[in-house]
Amino acid sequence: MLGEKIGVVSASEVVAVGPQHKILVEIPFDVYKSRILKVGELLLIETAVHKSLILARISSIQRKHLAAVLGLEPMDTYINDPQGLTTPALLELEPIAECPSLNNCDPTQPASPIDPTSAVYAPSPEVIATMLGIPQNGALLGKLYVSRELDVDVRLPREALFTHMLVVGTTGAGKTTFLKNLALSAYWDLGVTPLAFDIQGDFLHLVYPAPNSIYKPLEKLTVIWPITQSFLLGEDEELVRYANEYLKKTEQEDDLSVINDPKLFAEAVSYGLGQFFLKRTGISGEVVPEAEQKNGVGYVKGFTVYLPNAEIDVVTWALNLRDVIFDVPSLFPFFGTQRIALLYKDIATLLVNEIGKSNPNNLTIHVAVEKIGELGKQIENKFKLHPLQIDSIIRGFIMLKGTDILDVEWCLSKTDKSCIKIGEPNYNKVFENPAVVYLELFMEKPTAASIVVYRLLRKLMEIKDRELRGGTPKPMLVLIDEAHEYFPQTQRGENISKEAVEDMINKLTRLGRVRRVGVAFATHMPEDLDPLVVQLSNTKVVFRSDEAVLESFGLKEYSQLLRIAPNGVAVARSYAFRTGVLTFRTLPPQTFHRSHVDQLHVFGIGGQRQ
Repeated sequence: MLGEKIGVVSASEVVAVGPQHKILVEIPFDVYKSRILKVGELLLIETAVHKSLILARISSIQRKHLAAVLGLEPMDTYINDPQGLTTPALLELEPIAECPSLNNCDPTQPASPIDPTSAVYAPSPEVIATMLGIPQNGALLGKLYVSRELDVDVRLPREALFTHMLVVGTTGAGKTTFLKNLALSAYWDLGVTPLAFDIQGDFLHLVYPAPNSIYKPLEKLTVIWPITQSFLLGEDEELVRYANEYLKKTEQEDDLSVINDPKLFAEAVSYGLGQFFLKRTGISGEVVPEAEQKNGVGYVKGFTVYLPNAEIDVVTWALNLRDVIFDVPSLFPFFGTQRIALLYKDIATLLVNEIGKSNPNNLTIHVAVEKIGELGKQIENKFKLHPLQIDSIIRGFIMLKGTDILDVEWCLSKTDKSCIKIGEPNYNKVFENPAVVYLELFMEKPTAASIVVYRLLRKLMEIKDRELRGGTPKPMLVLIDEAHEYFPQTQRGENISKEAVEDMINKLTRLGRVRRVGVAFATHMPEDLDPLVVQLSNTKVVFRSDEAVLESFGLKEYSQLLRIAPNGVAVARSYAFRTGVLTFRTLPPQTFHRSHVDQLHVFGIGGQRQ
């Protein structure tokens, strides 16, 4: 029941349990020869007198030649004699956890004395899981790893997800695979809906199977695709070609220039964006566009990509200044001094009155940039601001325009009235299913990406507030890769508002717990991450990292293990674990991953489905 007996605690040494542990175990040569024992492996001690069970880790392995045991001078004759190696192996153990028995196991810190000649066992995976008090239910992190991978699931309890997680590791160490697997486990095992912010496009593959996976892929995925003005302008000719292709396909007119119906015009453009999406992501599928008409203007809403076994609902996204003008300081903290930030609401009100009094649709970022310069003197006199502060306000609006995500529209030509606009979606619908925010257009624009992230997170929290008032909120897990880009250190000399950054972190973490929103922050640059994220993430998962990173998380003793361990091995520190720290190896990718190069065409990625 306890496992195979492989040795005993040494009778020739004093055994000590305490601040300076000294537990030596003798392993007969025949056992040593038949088993491969490694530093880090776990063994079980049953004390001879009290019959307590103590789980211990091998900290060192000692071997002596027979000549040394007998006190003989080393000679070639002795050394070359194979009998000289038939001595017992001497293991030094470090106690980890203690239980009175397996049937009554509530693991505690080892405190009982260990008697010489106490039996030592090689425990089964089930015994190890019991002795470590590993939670049996929760989100699957991976398999327990102690010098090798064991068939023991390491799970994080559901409630621990809502006290947040920080995932750290160098590029290529396994963070993305871990996050994708975590999203699937949270969804299928716990009923927690994932929302991933993805700049590389890795999470789009959650709808595709992987070889030998234990989790099935998602059957429905919502993708929020923020569109920039420059992207639309840079793809004019091909967008028209795709739109005409749609018109011909649906037996409408075959030339976009003759379409007078704003909704049909927007549908054709939406189809064109769908073809761009397939091209940029390498996904193959049938595109069905969605558009609407509002006040005589066609709005692109997105499109659905139908796959053989799943569907991806892609929602196009952009901001309109008239909807967010009063939220600008919290979304885009580049308005200099605190005094300007305090006066911003009054300045915005003046701007709204001057531009939008006749028609709210006139309030666009392009008009606002022109108007704010004209109003400079009026603002200076009314609010008693210095000319340099006025310049700061003007620069702020120019930078806001430069983000390229406000008042996005596309027209067939500069003189043509046939145009489409892109706005914000119905967020209640967007967050119903697993979702990915696809930020590929912002690889070189981290500031614009931050605006997208902050706006969507604020909308999510508004929905959770309403759900909380009505009862129990639907649980969600937000996965934020490259978190240092959106929640950076604010002491780096850049013009970033500490208040705006930390206000969002507080909303997500402190308020998220009650609203059943858990967050998994991930980064390969923890030194650039706001310290509040580190402080408020109660579970730390560290893959291969610099020793300084491990030391900052109190995990320096694991540096040797992580330095030489295979990819995917990580150390998790959490209050949810009885022993405080567990080492695991994440599962192989549970859905299609970029490493599955040989599977590209089988899954219909990067070409037509075979």
